[in-house]
Amino acid sequence: MSTAVNSFSKGLDVVSKHPIILVPALAPIILSIIFMLVAYVTTPVTPFGFRLYTAYTSLLLLGSFITGIVAFIAWCIVVDMAHDALTSRPVDLSKSFNAIKPRLGPLLVIAII
Repeated sequence: MSTAVNSFSKGLDVVSKHPIILVPALAPIILSIIFMLVAYVTTPVTPFGFRLYTAYTSLLLLGSFITGIVAFIAWCIVVDMAHDALTSRPVDLSKSFNAIKPRLGPLLVIAII
């Protein structure tokens, strides 16, 4: 078996044994859906039924920026949880968040860059 196939099978084994690893990945998805719904609902409608998409676009741009930062932090938590699972330590969401909390400043700068 090649190294790439071995890596994928190892990853699937870890996720199947510890599905909580994927929970932080849901945060950016939910946040993105919320921003899309808020942008659609708050977009003004003209008398002819057309929507003015300039407000819609700027709110989505802001939402995608915030979602990108949250996604970067969420994937850092996923990496820490996967490391715990691969080293046979207990997988804990709050422990992984506390592990990256002191590094949030540099992580936010990296996420913005």
